[in-house]
Amino acid sequence: MHPAGKEGCWLDAAGGEGDEPSGDCVPVSSWGGVPAAQGINEDPVTGSAHCCLAPFWQRHLDRPEFIAYQASARGGDVRVRVESDRVKPGGQAVTIWRGELVV
Repeated sequence: MHPAGKEGCWLDAAGGEGDEPSGDCVPVSSWGGVPAAQGINEDPVTGSAHCCLAPFWQRHLDRPEFIAYQASARGGDVRVRVESDRVKPGGQAVTIWRGELVV
């Protein structure tokens, strides 16, 4: 378990057969969120969190690229690739907000 802020937590584990709803095997499974009592729903799929977890799993799995399944009500896969000191997440996404930052 990894702390994810004052009230939240992050759980991850080596995956296995049947981790995905399709029954497929994925090397890493995870869940992240805060208690429902806080009024915040669990995060369905979090690319930024998997970027933090990626270096650990890259060393543990002994390969630079893998797929992680985030278990949640909506669930989903995150493709993760570790390249030197960078982590590149990938997969399907939905844009829910667009903006411009002026510095």
